[in-house]
Amino acid sequence: MTPIKNAHKDLNIALLGFFFILFFIPFLENRSISFSATSFIFSFVLMMNARILPLSAKHAWSFIVLSVLACCFDLLLMITFHPLLGLLLAVLAYGIYVFCFGAYIWILTKNLSSPDHSPGSLVKSGLCGYFLLGFFWMAIYAFLSILDPMVFSEVSAGNIPFFYLSFLSLSLLAIHGSFAAHPPPMQYLISLEAITGQLFLFFLIVRLAILSYSYEARR
Repeated sequence: MTPIKNAHKDLNIALLGFFFILFFIPFLENRSISFSATSFIFSFVLMMNARILPLSAKHAWSFIVLSVLACCFDLLLMITFHPLLGLLLAVLAYGIYVFCFGAYIWILTKNLSSPDHSPGSLVKSGLCGYFLLGFFWMAIYAFLSILDPMVFSEVSAGNIPFFYLSFLSLSLLAIHGSFAAHPPPMQYLISLEAITGQLFLFFLIVRLAILSYSYEARR
């Protein structure tokens, strides 16, 4: 496959990285994920996926520099005591993460439409895109909590990590049961995330069906 560099090897590495992160995150803290730990995870995911996206070297390094810069902004919060400066650093850090993840998802979704994919690489790329979608919404929730710390105040389970909130919403597991516990603005966002997750899966299945049919027609 030409649109993705070293397709199968890099996709396998990216998927292994995602599964490692999904396994590792629950052990970070008992109650919630700290911003500094989340920042390291975001930076690692962005740098890891810079290898599999069809980016020029210049753009790939630009995303890597942005992710490192955002991580540095977040780490500076540990030594910053001025509230306005701390808010500015946090907004810059998580604003960069939201932008980078959104750009990654857009680029990868466009790449999924490429006819150069094999069915195997399409599935692996789709899984990477689905994981990126979860981290994108995770960054949005973290960003909103910085702007308004009370936005999660009515969550019945207490300090729910943004990781769990994002991936449970993405897979529709948070729509039932705990959905009513969120304040109305968060209900809309959770619904929107669930819709985007299902639309992405639908798009991936349709692309896989079309690609599989074209492969069979060539035989």
